[in-house]
Order: sequence, then C-alpha cells, then structure tokens
Amino acid sequence: MAAIPITADGEREPDEYFYFTLANATGSGAIVLPSFGSVTIHDTTPPVAPDTTPPAGSLSGVPAKMRLKDFLRGVVVKVDRADLASISATLEGRAKQAKLAAAYNLSLASKKVARAAGISRFRLKPSRRLVGKATKLTARVRVALADAAGNRRTLSRTIKVRR
Repeated sequence: MAAIPITADGEREPDEYFYFTLANATGSGAIVLPSFGSVTIHDTTPPVAPDTTPPAGSLSGVPAKMRLKDFLRGVVVKVDRADLASISATLEGRAKQAKLAAAYNLSLASKKVARAAGISRFRLKPSRRLVGKATKLTARVRVALADAAGNRRTLSRTIKVRR
C-alpha cells in the first residue's frame, strides 16, 4: 500500500481519477495479478453556502418637494451601487383625490439599468398624460437593486409635487 499526499485547493470540483499499470518489477519485487488499477480522488471541500446578502447601495438626488413643471421635466435619480447589481427604477404616483390613493396606484415612469457597480445617474420622466391636470400629487421613486444570485434590496424616496 502506498500513501499519496493530496493538497486541497479549496475549490468545489467533481471527483478526479486516474488508471495505472504495474510493469517491469526490479530487484526482488514481483507483480501479482491483476497488474492494473484505478485511483479516485474524492473532493473534500465543503459546499459553499449560497449568497443571501442583498446588494448594498444608496439612493440620492431625489428632492422631497418639487414644483409640477420641474417634476414633468423628470426626476433625476442617483444610485450608488457598492456591489455588482442591476437597477429597476419606477416613479409611482397617486393623486390626493384618488380613491386608491394609499396604494400608489399609478406607474408614471420606469427605467432599467444593466448589472454593474458604481454610480448610475438617470432621469425618470413622468408621462404628462398620466399626470393630467393634478394640482397636488405624491410621487415615490422606488429603486430595486438585484445581484446575480437574485438577492434584492429596495430603496425609495417620496416627493410631494405642487403647482
């Protein structure tokens, strides 16, 4: 019997194997049948725990109050992603007189940004038709960050819009 030292590399991988043949014994050694065999090296690296940490990021540049004419030009949003993540941003609105006002029942604009890290700056421009002739409305910028593992973090800011 022979011991073969194996150094763990810390990577999960399938079992590895090799075949060998014994031949041409020298000295007083003798080869007993069978003269061939195989060796299997089993991976002993423990499985990696799944990533469940939501991507880190922050939302800035969204004012708490805006005039309607400025709001209609668009809300500039700045998202700083500390991790590699995609962005799905929505500008939601509700009119004060609407019956379903508590639910932010109207999507005024949306934007998707590909997976990356760092700062992204973009404008969410609401549809004039959807805003209509509202004199007061409340809008919310909702930004969802998603990483490659599917973890999500949602950031939001509320804007009071007046004529």
